[in-house]
Amino acid sequence: MLNAKRKFMTFCEEVALLINSDLLSAETAYYMFGYYAVSAHKGLNFRSGLAYTPEHWALFMKFSADAERFSASATGGSVESLRL
Repeated sequence: MLNAKRKFMTFCEEVALLINSDLLSAETAYYMFGYYAVSAHKGLNFRSGLAYTPEHWALFMKFSADAERFSASATGGSVESLRL
């Protein structure tokens, strides 16, 4: 299970790199993957057995925090403006 967790977190970090490179809209990424990243970030069961420290997963932690802020500020769940 640790390998699956690591692969998910690595995927989220790759999405964050796409956002940072302006190749993917942040709003679209947070809408599509943010819920799962936030759930993993907050889930003690998910983090068990991982070296879950900023030295190893800083980009994932930032993506999760940004996604949580996006979720809290989203109004009405409008998806018409989302673009890849």
